[in-house]
Amino acid sequence: MERLIKAEIISERLMGNPLKRDLFNFVYRVVAIIKKASPFLEANMLKKDENTVSGSIPKLVVFKAIQHMFGYKNRKLEFEKSEELRALRIQSITRMKEEHRLATSLLAKKEQEAKLNATNLDTSAVDNTLNTSATGMNNTDSSPTTKERKNSP
Repeated sequence: MERLIKAEIISERLMGNPLKRDLFNFVYRVVAIIKKASPFLEANMLKKDENTVSGSIPKLVVFKAIQHMFGYKNRKLEFEKSEELRALRIQSITRMKEEHRLATSLLAKKEQEAKLNATNLDTSAVDNTLNTSATGMNNTDSSPTTKERKNSP
């Protein structure tokens, strides 16, 4: 077990932990920018020029780190804005669905009431027709009554 712990310590020193590796990769990218920018700066780095090694590279690393943080902050703000817009869209869609559901239910109620009214009108028209025909037969019977037959010549 002891050998495993020692091997882990040695490998961590050689390869570093994820944070150290990330920092090393970041500095490497910054130095690669300097190298691509000018062959003169590359020559100064190889000569280990004091101004380049202790002045320019650390300042550029800090500048790139600030740019990286600024970019992260901007992406975070954009993401929050997009989430707010998404929430507003979802809210408006939900409200529209609710309004549509209410309008549909009101329309269905009105149609149902119209059907009931039409049915009631049809029923009352039939009742009126039956009542009229039933009362009309009693009152307007054209056949002569027995009194009228006896009095007629």
